[in-house]
Amino acid sequence: MSDDVYFDCINCEEEMPEAERHGNCRTCGGPLCLKCAHVTDCDTCSDYMGTPPTESQLKRRFARNLRDARKAAGLSKKELAKKINVNEFSIQRMESGNSYPSLLLLVKLSKALDTSDTELLKE
Repeated sequence: MSDDVYFDCINCEEEMPEAERHGNCRTCGGPLCLKCAHVTDCDTCSDYMGTPPTESQLKRRFARNLRDARKAAGLSKKELAKKINVNEFSIQRMESGNSYPSLLLLVKLSKALDTSDTELLKE
């Protein structure tokens, strides 16, 4: 039986000998192998790996959070649209990631869904 110590890279999930450990994720502290050491945050953290998210990524995150919050509130798209005085198509566009709300509409959405604007914008 071998006494070698192994670790699973937090990013690629490959098992590696401890000698090939080359750093840690700055967010969760998980071990990174030599191949993945160039990333500053691992996939597990769902962080953005050292570069700011693109507008497209922000829209997708918001779309997912909005859809989840609407469903948690037990509202249809039509019901939510009526509560915040927009048409159902506006909700559809936001939930599909094709648009995002103005600051005023974001506040209305968060109040209608009984959540915070931060929750709707989180990663």
